[in-house]
Order: sequence, then structure tokens, then C-alpha cells
Amino acid sequence: MLLSVLFSGCATKEIVRPPAGATIVAQDGSGDYCSITEAVKHAQTGATIYIKPGTYHEAVELEAVAVNLLGSGPDRTIIDADSQYAAITLASDGNRISGLTLTGASWHGIYVKDGHQIIENCLIFGNNDRGIYISNQFGNGTAEINHCTIVANEVSGIYVIQDTSATAITNCIIFGNNDRGIYISNQFGNGTAEINHCTIVANEVSGIYAIQDTSATAITNCIIAFNNRGIVSDETKGKMRIECNCFYNQIQNFERGGEGHGNIEQDPKFLDPKRHDFRLANNSPCLKAASDNKNMGCF
Repeated sequence: MLLSVLFSGCATKEIVRPPAGATIVAQDGSGDYCSITEAVKHAQTGATIYIKPGTYHEAVELEAVAVNLLGSGPDRTIIDADSQYAAITLASDGNRISGLTLTGASWHGIYVKDGHQIIENCLIFGNNDRGIYISNQFGNGTAEINHCTIVANEVSGIYVIQDTSATAITNCIIFGNNDRGIYISNQFGNGTAEINHCTIVANEVSGIYAIQDTSATAITNCIIAFNNRGIVSDETKGKMRIECNCFYNQIQNFERGGEGHGNIEQDPKFLDPKRHDFRLANNSPCLKAASDNKNMGCF
């Protein structure tokens, strides 16, 4: 699973080098600390913690300080929560999480409890509930999620229930989750999202489920294909901005809500979707078809 999804188009494949001045975590004792939790315990806000290759069996909590948590690449640095609640919990404001695989949580790969967070170049898979859970139940969590691959989580890929500012999800591949790819809820507020240049494929229930049909949610330049349903809403206002996307789903592309403008309903023609290769074939209708003249979907 790990190697196949890393080559689906978005998660970083380059070796990430430790920046100057970083605190180093290494299991073999060659760094400053042997565990991520110990490095976080001694960190000051603004510090960079670089994690050398290895599988770290721990659950990391960032609540007192905000840091740059940098792995050496998602195929090299893995945080396995070993059935603890979340691989990473974020409550302090302004953390940046990058270059990691996050797996094995009894609930979430990343739990955004409070604060504004940046999550990029990560692989998040095999968690027993959501890949990323953004909540305002106990705070005001928001996030920018960029160039991540979120796959094979037991419930949703990303679950959004914040009500402060829209969650930004850009250049991500979200596939094979056992419920919705992205679930935008209003359970404790008014969840909204700006979803741009994402490939949302083969999620069991729907690609995107937005309880509210609101103009604060925008879905643009995405490929939403091979899900049971494409975009589902509980409302029929037609306010969501749904523009320049490709839809090709099994039951229907739109259920309630509006159908937007400038969308196409055709097979996106991936190179080899059975092997999780979601790059576009030369005859794909999605080539140079986005509103910015780039390819639709993740690139």
C-alpha cells in the first residue's frame, strides 16, 4: 500500500534534508532525541524538528508550542499511532506538518483540535476513523492541506466541522476511503471548504458530502470520479461554487445542491487507476481543462 500510493502523483518523493539549526530526532541515537514526543517536550515555539527515517511508534501532541515538524519524506518517516487516538494532535496555533506518513490511529491520522495548521506532503492512511479531523468542538481548528495523499481510512478522508474560516484543500489525492472522501459538516458549527485541484476517487459513499449548500464552499478544478456519488448536499440552494471539474461517478454526479458551471462529465482517463496511478493519459479530457489552463485534478 505505502509504495503504490506514494507514486499516485502528489505525495513528495524527494529526500527532505534537515535545515540548518533543526532539532534532530533519530531512533539510532545519532540525533538530539530518540523520540518525537521528547523533542516536542523540549521545543520552543517556532523550532524545526527534523525526523530521520524510521517508523516511530508514538502519538505526538502539539498543544503547548507550535513547531515545524518535518519528516524525511512520507516513504521514509512514519508515525504509527499503535491504536492511540491520533497519530498527531494539533492544538497550538501555527504548526506545520510535512513529509510524514501517519497511520495506525484508533481514530484519526491528524486531529486538528484548535489553531490554524498547515499540513503538506504527507501520506495519511489506515486510520480507524478519519484521515484528518478538523474540529471546533473543543476549540477553533482550521487547516491548509496541500499535496497530501489520504487513502484507505475507515471512515472519511477529511472531516471538517470548523466554523471560523474555510479549510483549504489543494493538490491532494483522496481515494479509497470507506465513507466520504471529504465530509463538510455543521455538527458543531458551519463547516466550509475551498477544494481546488484535487483528485477524489473511489470513495465508498461519495466524493464530497457538504451538509450545507453555501457559497462559502468552493470546489474547482478537481477530478471527482469512480465514487458511488460525486457531490452530495442536504440542501438544494445551488449556492456552492462548483466550477471546472470532471465528474464520472457510479450512481450519480450530483445529489441535491447545484451542478455548477463549466464542468464536464466524462471518464478522466487515468493512466492506471487499478494500480493507483492517477496521472492523466494523453487522451484525457482533463488535460489543460482547468480554469487556470493547467490539468484538472492533482498535479
